[in-house]
Amino acid sequence: MQLEARFLRQRDRFEHQVIVVTPQGELPCLTSLEGNDQESFPPSPPLQDMSVERRVGSQVALGVGMAGSALWSLSALADAADGSLLFDWACQTRGAAVWPQNCYLWSSHDPAANSASTEVVLCRWRPLEGAEIQVVLTLLASPLTKPLSYSVGPAGRGMLPAGYTAASQELIPTTNSDFAVNDPGRGTVLSITGSSTTPDALATKSATLRWQYRIAIRQ
Repeated sequence: MQLEARFLRQRDRFEHQVIVVTPQGELPCLTSLEGNDQESFPPSPPLQDMSVERRVGSQVALGVGMAGSALWSLSALADAADGSLLFDWACQTRGAAVWPQNCYLWSSHDPAANSASTEVVLCRWRPLEGAEIQVVLTLLASPLTKPLSYSVGPAGRGMLPAGYTAASQELIPTTNSDFAVNDPGRGTVLSITGSSTTPDALATKSATLRWQYRIAIRQ
């Protein structure tokens, strides 16, 4: 059993997925919700260029992109030692209307799972023999970023990334009505948001922000 992060080209950017691979098959946990080239702050960081590096004991995906006045980057490390995935994001903003965030389609959401303020149980199951197995996302603090927060909304209502409005029980980008961010048959939206700790950045929303989270299998 292992975790995989997969990056797939979608139009002008890369979508990414977090997948649990088991001997019985694959279970998609998270799929990034992507915007379009008309949005200054899309629901997920727009990664237009990607590369992969192999390092001792790990493999790292590196991505960069731009939207509006913001420059984004990602380092996604797959740790061979413990099988975890570490997502390390950065965004340089100048006068942004909102703070950067990640929005995911959370297809395996289990409302009964016990999540906490700094971690989210993405999925869980119990084998025929043995203890419960969980896939857990843990929010990590960064020096210049407030503790990350996350929010969860049911399909079709409640979770509106910046610039999005609700219409006919679906969440549809106001800039592209052909792309449904969420619909009642697809799952739940998980949004991860961070903001700066410095007074000047809080006032102007101009700063270089960094936010991290780790996804791991817990047995």
